[in-house]
Amino acid sequence: MVKETIAWSGMAGVSAALLAQENFVGPADFLDYSSRWDTASLVAGLGEADAYAIANTYFKPYAVCRWAHAAVDAVLELKQRHAVQAGSISAIEVETFAEVTRLANYAPRNTIAAQFSIPFALAVALLRDRIGPAEVSDANLRDPAVLDLAGKVRVRVDDELDRQFPAKTMARVTISTAAGDYRTSVEYPRGNPENPLSDRELDAKFILLTRDVIGEQRSVALRAAIRALPHASDCRAFTELLRY
Repeated sequence: MVKETIAWSGMAGVSAALLAQENFVGPADFLDYSSRWDTASLVAGLGEADAYAIANTYFKPYAVCRWAHAAVDAVLELKQRHAVQAGSISAIEVETFAEVTRLANYAPRNTIAAQFSIPFALAVALLRDRIGPAEVSDANLRDPAVLDLAGKVRVRVDDELDRQFPAKTMARVTISTAAGDYRTSVEYPRGNPENPLSDRELDAKFILLTRDVIGEQRSVALRAAIRALPHASDCRAFTELLRY
């Protein structure tokens, strides 16, 4: 299921490139209307090697809504730093921006709902130390331990953090246990341009998402071919690996 319009934008771009390759033409002045577009921004940095917009986007380390990632980073940090055991947790408070309150779904009924549930995401992260496709599967939706811990999550709006949205998607998390309360804040979730994933982490995500589709061996080979593209004399080795 495509939950947002991002994939359609990519498809439209590819379609436009393929049409142009076949000599289709469109209105030459389409983007020239200053009343509709900021024409200066449209061409700012055009042709500059370090001005690609993709360098300013984020890559998701967790298979849940991006708005949940700051809170997920926070609970994983607290778990590691204080050796927090899930069974000792009495409450988890998330202070964040207002839009996140729309994700307070305590018992998601399917994978899509699970991806948009802050309580579920935090519970799975604390219990599994990761959130990949397997962690948002139907099996975890019915896991009593996950549902019990999710029920201990409370989400509330912090006015200061809310004022910084959407430029920042911040969260402050407090985990309460019998041994005491532990708190931390996350300004930039992992995967943001300001807090980027390493090449090793990106490679690991690629393998995780492709190996069950094309097999581990082809997945590793495809990853290597992608990495080699900037220095390749042609792309045939790459495109051959896309045929399976």
